[in-house]
Amino acid sequence: MLGAEHYLAVSLDKCVPFLKNRRVRSEGGNDELLLTIRKTGFAFSTSCVEALNNTEYVSLMQVPDTALLVLRPCGMKAKGRLRLYDPKRKNKSRVRYSVPEWTSHVYELMGWEKECGYRVSGGVHLVEKALVFDLGQGVMIEPKN
Repeated sequence: MLGAEHYLAVSLDKCVPFLKNRRVRSEGGNDELLLTIRKTGFAFSTSCVEALNNTEYVSLMQVPDTALLVLRPCGMKAKGRLRLYDPKRKNKSRVRYSVPEWTSHVYELMGWEKECGYRVSGGVHLVEKALVFDLGQGVMIEPKN
């Protein structure tokens, strides 16, 4: 199987916007590039915000025919944009999105157990100035009781 670099170099321009703009709420983060997905929504760690140099708006796309998600900067008027960073906030905390219909699609696509959450480590693609998350490498988080 080819790595994320190959897919990005060949297919990034063919990625399709995956989400519409949603309301954001923030919580404390950590030092690793992490995407946490639960059945009601998903969150990016503070390190994701910092890795994209505090970019205000981003797009989240799935590379066709793969389990790769790409988070990359975009303009304020871009279709499907998400607000990753608010420059008016003093602290950069983890960014959460409540999108149960999207996470339901991801759970079905990946065959994940609905009562559990999943944590996916990301990497930085320097050429594309994007973060890449391979959902196939997701680690199960035990359900909250």
